[in-house]
Amino acid sequence: MISIYNSLITRNEAIKANWTVLDGHLKRRLNLITELTTILKRYPLEELDALTKLTNLDNIEPSAAIGQRSIQESKVSLALRNVIAEATNNDEVNHDEKFSRLKQEISQIEYGLQRARRAYNSLVVDHNTSIKCFPQIIIASWYDLSEASLFEGDEVFPAFPAVLSPPEPLIQKLPKSSGRRTALAKWIGSKDNPISARVMVNRIWQYHFGRGIVES
Repeated sequence: MISIYNSLITRNEAIKANWTVLDGHLKRRLNLITELTTILKRYPLEELDALTKLTNLDNIEPSAAIGQRSIQESKVSLALRNVIAEATNNDEVNHDEKFSRLKQEISQIEYGLQRARRAYNSLVVDHNTSIKCFPQIIIASWYDLSEASLFEGDEVFPAFPAVLSPPEPLIQKLPKSSGRRTALAKWIGSKDNPISARVMVNRIWQYHFGRGIVES
């Protein structure tokens, strides 16, 4: 019984420690977003207002329950993704060195955030499963060890292959379409897409010399 109790307490403390790490990433992202919105204010970006409102200190509740906090942060993630996509597709903004630096920093913090979320949720799932089993359920009730809340992930959105370091897709809904295929078609035919030009050169080379530069 002692070993079961120790196991439950150890896992519960690990959940708290991992939440501290996850919360640190969220606060760091908020600081970067504040810096980003300050830089982008001088550009005519339609998506910026929504992000600014969501990250206003009056709308952020760090002490909110984890389930509610995950909903808040998911909305911020979506708005941030839209702003970066719009800014990246704006030549003037895309050549702003401060924007480029912040975009890279935000990308790094998002990666760390995803890792921290997975680590935290993994511990929560193990804990919640454990305290439903016998005899853990009895010991958990004695010491008031209840289920922990998952920090839900963001909705997965369409994107271009990350290995090409592409811009974020700017998807504009059409009357009878989601606009996703249109965004993909525009990117495939874009002069900035390295793959389309390479494939074309390889095909022309194969046509003239009987063998492509790269077999495909």
